[in-house]
Amino acid sequence: LAKTIRDINTWSNNYMAEVLFKELGLLDDGPASWERAAPRITKSLASLGVSAQEMRVVNGSGLYRGTLISARAMTQLLVAMDRDEQLGPVFRASLARPGRAGTLSGRLKGLGTRDRVWSKTGTLDEVVSLSGYIETSGGHGLAFAIFVNDATPKRTAALRRAMDRLVSALARL
Repeated sequence: LAKTIRDINTWSNNYMAEVLFKELGLLDDGPASWERAAPRITKSLASLGVSAQEMRVVNGSGLYRGTLISARAMTQLLVAMDRDEQLGPVFRASLARPGRAGTLSGRLKGLGTRDRVWSKTGTLDEVVSLSGYIETSGGHGLAFAIFVNDATPKRTAALRRAMDRLVSALARL
């Protein structure tokens, strides 16, 4: 499971995310389904302290606006995962790293971020996001979630550069 989640997060493998999501809706007496998975995942996220008012879970990949989460709720989830001694290290290791294979291979490759950022990218026609963890130069850990709505495909590259500048600035703290 850890390898599957690493492949999903590092490469942003949406197909695998959907298959895993649906599998979480498996019942002993019936087939797996998205309809059963969504409330189970919502309940699990709420148990981690993620506000139910700030999320709506419909699918596993987030490829359309059916599934929504606020930046605050995403940060709450990241903090909760980081505090979990068993799941935290596995989850962090699943995230993309700057300058390495995955969705951050060409991003955040500077000395101040290369070994101190773990992140998940997200892109839709109208949304660009970056969420994860930063180890600051001062030795502090930060969880962050940057979501830009109403983006346009023409602005995506510029938005990513702006996000990378923000993450680099946070890493220098």
